[in-house]
Amino acid sequence: MESVVIFTDNRAAAGWIAKMLGTYYKYKVGGLNIYEIKIGDMIYKVASVDGHITKLNYTDDPKRQSGTDIAELLSAKPVKTKKYGTIIPMIRAIIPGARSIVVATGNSWDGENIGFEIVDVLKQHGFNMPVQRMRYSSLDMAELKRSFESLEVLDPRLSEAMDVMNILDFQYGIVMTRMFSSMVKKNRKNMGQLSIGSCQTPICGMIYEREKEIEKYESTPYWMVVAKIRTENGTVISAEPMDGVIHDRALANQMCRRGRDEQKAVVQYTNIERIEVAPPEPMSASVLMAECAQNLGLLPGETMRIAEQLYSKRCISYPKTDERAYPIGFDFLTPLNLWENDHHSYGKYVQDILEFGTKRVGDSTKTVTPIHPVGTLKFKETKNEALGSVYDLISRHYISSLMEPMVINRYNTHISIGAEGFLFFSDEIVETGWTEAYPWCCVENGSKVEVNVGDELVLEEIHMKKHTGKIPKPFSNHELFSILDEQGIGIDATLHLHIEKNVERKYIEIEKNRLRTTPLGYSFIECLSQYVPSLLSFQNRMFFTKLAHDVANGNKTIDEALDQGQKIIKMIADAVSINEHEMEARISEIFIDQTFKVIGKCPDCGGSQIVRPYENKEGKEKRIAGCGNYPKCSKAFTLPAKGNIEPVPEYKCKVSNGAVVNVTDGNKKPYLWGIGGGPCFACTLKKECVYRMESEIQNNIQAIPLETC
Repeated sequence: MESVVIFTDNRAAAGWIAKMLGTYYKYKVGGLNIYEIKIGDMIYKVASVDGHITKLNYTDDPKRQSGTDIAELLSAKPVKTKKYGTIIPMIRAIIPGARSIVVATGNSWDGENIGFEIVDVLKQHGFNMPVQRMRYSSLDMAELKRSFESLEVLDPRLSEAMDVMNILDFQYGIVMTRMFSSMVKKNRKNMGQLSIGSCQTPICGMIYEREKEIEKYESTPYWMVVAKIRTENGTVISAEPMDGVIHDRALANQMCRRGRDEQKAVVQYTNIERIEVAPPEPMSASVLMAECAQNLGLLPGETMRIAEQLYSKRCISYPKTDERAYPIGFDFLTPLNLWENDHHSYGKYVQDILEFGTKRVGDSTKTVTPIHPVGTLKFKETKNEALGSVYDLISRHYISSLMEPMVINRYNTHISIGAEGFLFFSDEIVETGWTEAYPWCCVENGSKVEVNVGDELVLEEIHMKKHTGKIPKPFSNHELFSILDEQGIGIDATLHLHIEKNVERKYIEIEKNRLRTTPLGYSFIECLSQYVPSLLSFQNRMFFTKLAHDVANGNKTIDEALDQGQKIIKMIADAVSINEHEMEARISEIFIDQTFKVIGKCPDCGGSQIVRPYENKEGKEKRIAGCGNYPKCSKAFTLPAKGNIEPVPEYKCKVSNGAVVNVTDGNKKPYLWGIGGGPCFACTLKKECVYRMESEIQNNIQAIPLETC
């Protein structure tokens, strides 16, 4: 019996598609689920390949990736090599007898790219059957059925556009990482890779620039003059000078003195300004991460993991999207039927939209959609606070985006006190509009102050107050993602991964939802900003993205796009080479001093003496106090194999004249160790050497003078 094999990019999609087709039989091949559905004389097999089944590499030369020739790295086009695992054997096992293949993946470049990976694997194993594309933006059963009934062809341009992004990012990372890693490895062979990326490094640079701004900030004092005025109905209002802030203290003082001579304030005129606050725009991945960071306190990576769970549960559409516009003809009202008869807090707003409609229209020629709800959470799943909170935010964002604007009447009242002009502002919310459904948008409803032109009001008090400028704060996740989204940086669904990589490499840290560079990250980015500032610019990533769009739109071939992108990489590599010698010494110093623990100075060359781990011939882990200038200087001393080592800078070993460290092991009492002399408790000079007793170490007794041990 002939079969049709449907490959999906994730396991949840495979299960829902099988359920959409009918009653299925499930079995495993290589530990992977295969769903079989018999419809008439045809067998349908559904299986997931779990994302990409290949990765980029230089297969023609395994050493090329760590080679020394930059031109060679750029001239050789990386190729896709099969990942290890059970995916390829599974494909080969279920494909025989298939009449055709259906690639069922999310409506994105990435989905198209996975489809062509499957096609390439089939060709490599001698299979050559028709391949069709099943595109969808959600796992909603109705959408899956529509997509299955209107299969399309794979679009090579979209796949090639994704290839352009991946190849240029790959080559940029390989070239820059190799160049900087080689600088450090000249002095430190066990350094590993010093990673540089087109997105992760500029993100670190943004955080660094904000910290520099904070460091350089100089508060400039200014004065605010405030007049307290009582209206005829007894309301006390605060008015400020029309000129705003005053930077001259004497002028502010004069204004106060002149004002105190007056006993009344006269209303001159009132302007009414009508302000409409538009509902939120459709939600992309970066908007989702920014709003969840600001309103729910979630880290970006956590937000995306929860969003993927909601997608798998058929509650929301595909979350890894940078789309900000709905397709032409999109049915905005259908998702509202999820809550049409719901009596919880959505009900009222949903009924109003269904009754009166919405002004929002689809205006995109694409078929991909922004993030929106497509199903409801089951009752038991609402007990998961994080899952429920993110779903609630996405749902309320969608509902509020279809509502009317918030309307505010702003009253600007001009008041004269003697010869001085003052202003009083008050806002009155006329229509709450969309903010009623989106509780995180808190707007206080000020009351209108009833005054008329010519009213003489009582001046109760006039005073001045000194202020200083507001010091900038470190970036929050929300602020960073909002700025990146406004600038249209790259494919924003991956931005959280770049932040996580920076945290993993100890370049940045997150504290109370604020992003800061670590001492290591600050020093490293400061070095890059001095010698190769282009590495900290998003322009490189944006240029790669533009080239990819040119390929997707048919304006460039993939070879033309890659050629232009590689020229940019070559220019940046040349800039690195020009300053290589200056950077080599600085970067080596940064990573030696801050990655390894510095415990003293080398007695031979004066370099940093650092703790170095190594394995002896028997494979046991050992440690030495080695010189940071190795291999130029190979001076080294033995250290205890276990225990935390902390330098005691106020001590000096009487035997070796070297540093002294405090060793704390959970299984033993703390003890002192002289570098080059060994443990102090076994030292032959311990009677001549005054040193801190073990009990004193625990009690943190004040250190004794330098000349003692």
